Amino acid sequence: MINAYSETIIEPYLYSCANIVTDVNDKFLDLTEYVLSELVGKSIKEVGSMLNFNLKSLEDKINNNYSGYIFTKFLNALEVDISISHGSETNSKLYTFVEKPNSRLNDKLIFVEQMFVDNTSGVAVYSIPDLILLKANQKYLNFTYSNYNKQENSIGKPISEVITGFIGTPAEVICNSVLISQKASYIKEFEFDNITKGKTYWDSTQTPIFDNGKMKYIFHTAVEVTQRVLKNQNIENQNKIINHQNDCHEHEIKSNIYMKEALKSQGEFLVNISHELKTPLNIIFATAQLFNVYCKSGSLDDNKDSIIKYIDSIKQNSYRLSKMINNIVDLSKIETGFLKLNLSNNNIVKFVEDIVMSVTNFTDSKGLNIIFDTNTEEKVIACDQEKIERVVLNLISNAIKFSNAGNEILVNINDKDEFVEISVSDNGIGIEKKNLDMIFDRFKQIDKSLSRNAEGTGIGLSLVKSIVKLHGGTITVESEYGKGSKFTVSLPSGKVSKENKIYNSELHAKDQSIRVELSDVYS
Repeated sequence: MINAYSETIIEPYLYSCANIVTDVNDKFLDLTEYVLSELVGKSIKEVGSMLNFNLKSLEDKINNNYSGYIFTKFLNALEVDISISHGSETNSKLYTFVEKPNSRLNDKLIFVEQMFVDNTSGVAVYSIPDLILLKANQKYLNFTYSNYNKQENSIGKPISEVITGFIGTPAEVICNSVLISQKASYIKEFEFDNITKGKTYWDSTQTPIFDNGKMKYIFHTAVEVTQRVLKNQNIENQNKIINHQNDCHEHEIKSNIYMKEALKSQGEFLVNISHELKTPLNIIFATAQLFNVYCKSGSLDDNKDSIIKYIDSIKQNSYRLSKMINNIVDLSKIETGFLKLNLSNNNIVKFVEDIVMSVTNFTDSKGLNIIFDTNTEEKVIACDQEKIERVVLNLISNAIKFSNAGNEILVNINDKDEFVEISVSDNGIGIEKKNLDMIFDRFKQIDKSLSRNAEGTGIGLSLVKSIVKLHGGTITVESEYGKGSKFTVSLPSGKVSKENKIYNSELHAKDQSIRVELSDVYS
């Protein structure tokens, strides 16, 4: 018998008597994608299991109210408010379900929806803060043990169940770091020991997704790299055998090892650059598809605000692509000896100060305080202004990447007579001592740390070092892990008699340069 009170409810509802479902309305069927015969006659516990939610435990909540997720028949996550009221009949209860507006997951993840369809990488979305698996593709579920490698067994479950042995592992540490720092984390060649498949290796990223300024989801990707790791391990083992068997040819062996390591580093560089190029291209391509949908449906005017936001996204990712291409081309020119400097005599103090002033709006938006200081008001030296601008912006970009809101960045000019020092220091996370020797290497990138605050190809500092060296200067770094870093560029104080000044600071599009050079941290 249907409770008379339920007939006045306009929201999706479920009515039970003695913990048996006796009625649901059409709106509940539309919401959950079930049909009436699949629900009526079932116990509250059974229906709760179908929705991946414990309806029975809701009765123990204060005021019998709950906000969270339920899951439809086809495993679509719905964010709802659930409440219980008691019916007129003995042991009868009315459960109402109100879906939160603008909360559908597919609308929030339009840029990455294709990744779920392609199934080339493992992708998943977890809720915050309870880390419930809201969506995943089969490639990601293959990462789990057999109990959870099907969507019906894993969607709606907490990460501690889906990923067996999650508690107390590096995976939990990384996940907690994302929740605390609200920044993306990356781990390279994560080892996973599956009972049926044995050891596998994965490159994994965890990226927070924000909604109205609040961290709402964690977007998790996992790319299997087992073949790459095993191949590299095989090369390393072969190198050890060669070293052991050919001690009398030590010099030749070391040369071979150096060549193999160089090839390995270049291979890793190609993998990294491919990933970095693919990310902005995916976003631009997805946005183009969205515009095509708007055009075909005639809804361009209705979506004007969204289109403006998406155009900004296209611009930002175009800047990222420009920076990567510029860096690769210039490194190649330097390596082959084709990059020439256009030297002119410039007041380096005024030049660097102008650069710092031009980025203050950006650092302010990040909650960072940037300060310029100098021990001299004027120091004229010969330099290529366009190249030195890139050096300074690159060092400021690195300082921003590894600083948190409230931190301070100091740009200082120090006149040392024979040369001038330009230093950029921060009080961010710093660099571990073991990594200091490799940060200027052309194909090296410190990726095996537990977190990366921003995207990047790992070639920026190599390019900076090469540009400084072309000027006859040097670059050094001082850092203490957890306390910050200081990069110091020393340039000769000489001048040139014949200037080649193709750079005009009055006409130069400084804002464009800033957006390109800071594109991997710009938001």
